[in-house]
Amino acid sequence: MSGGSAFAWVLSDGRPGHFNQSLGLLAALPVHRRSHRLVALPAPRRALKHLVLLCAWLAGGHAGVCRMLFRVYYGIEAPTAQAGCGLLVSTGGDTLVANVLLARILRTPNVFLGKRSPWTDIGIRLLFISAGKPVPGRAVLLALPPSNTPLQVSAPPRSPPVTVAVLIGGDSNEYRWQESDFRALADALNALCARHHVRLLLTTSRRTGARGDELLRNGLRAEFLAEATWYATAPRPVMRDYCTQADIILCSEDSGTMLTEAIQFGRPVAAFHPSARHTTPFYEDFLARLRSHHVQFCAIPALAELALPQLPVAAPVDLTAAAAALAALLDGN
Repeated sequence: MSGGSAFAWVLSDGRPGHFNQSLGLLAALPVHRRSHRLVALPAPRRALKHLVLLCAWLAGGHAGVCRMLFRVYYGIEAPTAQAGCGLLVSTGGDTLVANVLLARILRTPNVFLGKRSPWTDIGIRLLFISAGKPVPGRAVLLALPPSNTPLQVSAPPRSPPVTVAVLIGGDSNEYRWQESDFRALADALNALCARHHVRLLLTTSRRTGARGDELLRNGLRAEFLAEATWYATAPRPVMRDYCTQADIILCSEDSGTMLTEAIQFGRPVAAFHPSARHTTPFYEDFLARLRSHHVQFCAIPALAELALPQLPVAAPVDLTAAAAALAALLDGN
């Protein structure tokens, strides 16, 4: 949604995962405060980040100075409010400067999802963090990032399961998919379907690539596919439909966004990973938190041996603390 009458402005660095987390945070607000305007930001001049924020602080948040700094850092003019803005929301380091500057230009409370730093302490009214200590009224610790998929209240999964949703990502900074991984995934899913007499609702994604789609399409047995969406040739937003219909959700481990959305459907969730996997401590911590939400993890070949009826239902993300903190921020403004 966009438009000058929107309550919140969501600042986006062009990364879908970051944008979805910001929208997920808005889902904690009452319905009448969820309308938003997308503000797409160009690539910033990152080398100037600390200097720009320092200048904004030294200028005492002067609106004219902040407009000039916005132009210097992003190379465009700062957007102007047509009918006011009640809240600024963003996720990711490339949006931090815009968040801080626009809050001063528009005199609007701001919210940021990311790491705590001296600049967030100075320039952000309410910070949401995934690690560290909470600060009452200033920094809220969330066990997992918020999801743009509201908690689905639907019938419990059938037992024994009948339908399995399969969400497939692809290459990332920490995961590398080889052709052998896609072939192994097709073989493991075929074996899983034969053992449990289930059918698949399967979708690939933009990171799977045309070759990954081809290998899976050729390797999967047609009788095991209830429906398939091959993103490289015919992209469709089917994840929610597939997960709602499924009794169990399987998701590739490389997509943190898909995993955090998957646990919102009241279904058992299992994550699988390719052979080339080099995760950072930050991502390992994220995966550990998913385990605490009852997400199961395995390598691709082990999918064939999953005991589907015994998988526990994943626990959804709890936004109670986020909702309370946002209410306090907006009501006190």
